[in-house]
Amino acid sequence: MKIFSQPLRDFINDFNLNIPDEGVCFNASINFSSNILTLNLNSEVHIIHIEAKNMNVIYLLSSGIPKRSIPDMFEDHQNEFSYVFKDCLIVKGTSLSFGKYVLKIRPSGSNCSEETLAKLHLQPLFLINKNT
Repeated sequence: MKIFSQPLRDFINDFNLNIPDEGVCFNASINFSSNILTLNLNSEVHIIHIEAKNMNVIYLLSSGIPKRSIPDMFEDHQNEFSYVFKDCLIVKGTSLSFGKYVLKIRPSGSNCSEETLAKLHLQPLFLINKNT
């Protein structure tokens, strides 16, 4: 899997996250903050590269995210990615519901559950990528 974003590449390398063909998948502590909402939760995180669009995408896989209506997909072309060494990946963006937001991703494991990995392996990329 190709990772072109330097902050994303540094984050993956520093935390020794596994990079199979289906993308990086790991457990993480998530902090979402905006002027409207501050939220902390645990989620599996999936990072992929979409070759046809030459972009990297981060997905938050927690089933609790849709209930709170926070974004669960972050493209490197539409968001600003930065990395705080050995601490977290930071995603800055804007959404219609929350305005400007900051998302911090702190790994708490280097792999997703076997069940999640099996689902990701079986899903075609066009089903994973919501913007195609």
